[in-house]
Amino acid sequence: MSLTDAEIETIVQWADAGAPLGNPADLPPEIEWPSGAGWRLEEILGRPPDLIIPSTAFTIPSAGPDQWPTPTVEIEGLDRPRWVMANETKPSYPLGRKVTHHANSALIRPGEDGEGEGGGLSNFGIGKPYDIYPPNTGMLMQPGDKLSWNLHYYPIGEEVPNDVLEVGVWFYPENEPPRFSTVGDQNFSTYRSDDQEMVIPPHSRQSTQGIHVLQQPARIHSFRVHEHLLGTGQSLEAIYPDGRVEILGKAGWHPSWHITYLYEDDVAPLLPKGTVLLITAWYDNTANNPWNPAPDQWVMHGRRTGDEMSHMWIGISYFDDEQFEYLVAERERVLAAAEAGG
Repeated sequence: MSLTDAEIETIVQWADAGAPLGNPADLPPEIEWPSGAGWRLEEILGRPPDLIIPSTAFTIPSAGPDQWPTPTVEIEGLDRPRWVMANETKPSYPLGRKVTHHANSALIRPGEDGEGEGGGLSNFGIGKPYDIYPPNTGMLMQPGDKLSWNLHYYPIGEEVPNDVLEVGVWFYPENEPPRFSTVGDQNFSTYRSDDQEMVIPPHSRQSTQGIHVLQQPARIHSFRVHEHLLGTGQSLEAIYPDGRVEILGKAGWHPSWHITYLYEDDVAPLLPKGTVLLITAWYDNTANNPWNPAPDQWVMHGRRTGDEMSHMWIGISYFDDEQFEYLVAERERVLAAAEAGG
């Protein structure tokens, strides 16, 4: 995704020529790949996580169906409220990385009416290990919170005993709390509604759409496609209250690598209350899809890898009217300053 058109064309010409070897003296040094046992964000943020929250141990058998454990764990080592600026989910190494399809976690917050959802904390998929929230934006974690895990394991022909994943959390300095709070990544479906279900016939291509109306002003800082073996991509559009339509993003889908697309701070969509998010997804249940194991089968929604699934993870923050007006005014100020300087 990071290659330019010219770089892609260079690779195409080299492949079409039979991939000839160049001068061996020009070979770059061999890459020393990280082991996968460490924290990726430690290198980026310059320090290890301030808090590590493990899942409960779970044994994945050598063979059998997908496994979906959903443990809830106590958060230990948190004695006062803290604001989260970043998080990373780390499967065990090396076997845990091979069996983990996804690993999501959410804060469970105690209250007068019992325990309730405190917001999704982390989302792990192959290629997507961490989240860094936008500047001056964080998620509040408080003593007494618990962490609820939603895990998906798939057997690989070898038993993985007592597997444990970890979420590492990086906090803002206590004397520098962020101005805005975020709910992190939210799951926006592309097909569930009163009159639509996912049913993909054999030897067909299909699309579905999900419609979501924002009940509060919001800012989107990222999006990530999620489908299974038949999915080919998704798009995200905003239909504003005044009728304007804007494409906020469009991305292909590859089952073996999950890519989060981050908006630069000065262009992250600022969406007023009443904006409609329209998410479109595409599927290919034909023999032309190299990931399709059985193009002669009907495929429906399901959690198994062989079923189909389609939603978009959107990194989003919600605001009250005063906060939203401040952000809009600040965006206009920055744009005006940039135009004046140019």
